[in-house]
Amino acid sequence: MIDVKMRIPSFQCVPLTLMATFAFGANIVSCASPRRPPTAPPVSVQAYPVARTTPVAETHFGITTIDPYRWMEDSKPEFIKWLDEQNKFARSQLDPLPIRKILNQRLVELSGDLESVSDVAETNGILFFLRRNAGAQSHSLWMKKLPTKPGESSSERLLVDLDDHSGRHRSIDIFQPSPNGDYVVYGVADNGAEQTSLSIFDVKAGRTLPEEGPRLLYGRIGWVGNSQFMYNDYLIQNADKTNGRAIYLHRVGTDFKSDIPVFGPKLSPIPLVPDPLPEMVVTETSDLVLMRVSRGVLDPLAVFAKKKSAFESPNVPWNVLASVEDEIDDVGFRGDSVYLLSHLGAPRRKLIKVTAQSSGSFERHDIIAESKAVIQNTYVAKDAIYTVELEGGRPRIRRYDFDGHALPIPELPNDGEIKTAFAEPSADGLMIKTTSVIMPERWYRFDASNRAWEQLPLFREAKIATSAMKIMHLVAKSADGTEIPLDVVYREDTQLDGSNPTLMNVYGSYGISLQPEFKPSRLAWLEKGGVLAFAHVRGGGEFGDEWHRAGQKWNKQKSADDLIACAEKLISDGYTSPKHLGVQSQSAGGIVASMGVWQRPDLFGAAIFGSGTLQTLRTEVTPGGVANIAEFGTVAIEREFRGLLAMDAVQNVRSDVVYPPMLFSVGANDPRVAPWESGKVVARLQSIAKSRGPILLRVDFQDGHGAGSTASSEIERFSDYYSFAFEKLGPAADRKP
Repeated sequence: MIDVKMRIPSFQCVPLTLMATFAFGANIVSCASPRRPPTAPPVSVQAYPVARTTPVAETHFGITTIDPYRWMEDSKPEFIKWLDEQNKFARSQLDPLPIRKILNQRLVELSGDLESVSDVAETNGILFFLRRNAGAQSHSLWMKKLPTKPGESSSERLLVDLDDHSGRHRSIDIFQPSPNGDYVVYGVADNGAEQTSLSIFDVKAGRTLPEEGPRLLYGRIGWVGNSQFMYNDYLIQNADKTNGRAIYLHRVGTDFKSDIPVFGPKLSPIPLVPDPLPEMVVTETSDLVLMRVSRGVLDPLAVFAKKKSAFESPNVPWNVLASVEDEIDDVGFRGDSVYLLSHLGAPRRKLIKVTAQSSGSFERHDIIAESKAVIQNTYVAKDAIYTVELEGGRPRIRRYDFDGHALPIPELPNDGEIKTAFAEPSADGLMIKTTSVIMPERWYRFDASNRAWEQLPLFREAKIATSAMKIMHLVAKSADGTEIPLDVVYREDTQLDGSNPTLMNVYGSYGISLQPEFKPSRLAWLEKGGVLAFAHVRGGGEFGDEWHRAGQKWNKQKSADDLIACAEKLISDGYTSPKHLGVQSQSAGGIVASMGVWQRPDLFGAAIFGSGTLQTLRTEVTPGGVANIAEFGTVAIEREFRGLLAMDAVQNVRSDVVYPPMLFSVGANDPRVAPWESGKVVARLQSIAKSRGPILLRVDFQDGHGAGSTASSEIERFSDYYSFAFEKLGPAADRKP
């Protein structure tokens, strides 16, 4: 027998999952049903665009599953046509909603006032950053010299402008300046596909060089000196295609086609993980080049080092600093010392220092021990090591010398979440971006000489009124007694009478903490009397590795239990009631959200799935699927297969259950979660399931997973989300301050 702690429906309860002896379409014996809401007339399926069914059966460990829509994975023209029909049907339902026009106009107003900076990099006293100006569609690349003394001001300069009003959907996905700031390598992706074309900008000449770079998937850049850099090629489209996912070296002024591979599975005489994803780590303050190699998303790293003077030579071996068994999450370095963030024997993480010896060996020892706080990331600057931590779910920053002794640092400048942090080993201090649901982003720099936080004037701050909003930190008790943090945001004049339209957000994967940030759409929802909730379920990283593993793979049922407990808490405390409560998810959050809605449809009045990971039995066959095996599992291992089966939204749709109305949204060019995962669930729900409202699928044919989305695509998407939610969960109250 296999010890499966996750609640797995018996084969009779899963319409598409039959024992091997059953045939597709055989009668399924009755079984215990999930709790059901009061009976409501089902929506007619005749209006939905029809998806053809061509059943494909697969058997794993004696269990046969049927996939009626496998053709969606391979028949792209037919699938795109069906997506277009679905989108037209969704538009026929969403566009006439009276509240949609009102919300859309408010989002245009808020977005028109808002500027944002998505990423920064500092080198040689110059700050390079991506900024989207008020009213602009995309982020453009800017530079600004940092002041050298208090009160000094400096002008900024636009380098690469993608907001050219051409109507093209383009975004700068990556950029990295050379150490002296003379060049900037940047990558541009089209239509949200995240396949980035590299270019080099000459700062002194003020132009992009003519050499055309390759297209990279999830590209990374590392400069080696001021005239050459390394990049990773996961698309394997350079001249030497035999090296697999490799690292290449490019010299400025040469043809990219002549680039040479310097690291990869066929090049490096070192043990690599299967299907390795290598990334380089380089800094001008060290003579070392590091390679961090993983197999997937937030997978433990193997770390290798070599001298810069020898990294091009295949005859000089790489030194192994850490293997995957060391459970390394992050790496940084300064001089001959490398700093490894590990959760081996330390679920809330510890910091290890590895120092190169004259003999060529490396000495390692712990310098920052595990504590009650979870170390999320470490940043090595010229003056100190900085850690970004969570204690009791709240962020803090600590500062240490290079041997792990604590140094003074003031409290954070505000009570927002830390969404981004950046440090450069050649410069003092740390830069952070803070934000919250009711606070637009702000950038700060810790001035090490004055020991004070200084706000960085990277953009014009919008005057947006949020003082009428309130945040409450609640705790829900899950099925096994675990306390689950639950944040609730609403207007101060909200009455806790159970009638408030409420959207609960959930994620719970990869050990990533749910840290809500300011979005104009969220403010528009709150202004109209909506309530927002954020469920910090297991599978996230709020309380370290143990919290993550408790909701991983076959333990995902605990994440669903946590979500259900949070829903019941919102109802019992009077914030909302089942007919007014909806759940909203993005990407991997779709697993937890669908499990919660499928198991307890009586608790929810609507559900919204954005780019959802929904057919977990097939996720590993997608282009990026192998990278997700460590998080969700593989069908090749019985215990993990059973866990994937319980998570799979397609397999767990039932014809005898009345589901709430649902809105699914996909970007047709999504490289991370295949659109057919949502497509199959929608087709299944529309064809056999009963529902208290429509099952809709909206499609953005010029977008992907969401990275690099234009302002207009975000406005349209959230106008749909929140107008659908208000329509199904309750009327909006005109409470705009």
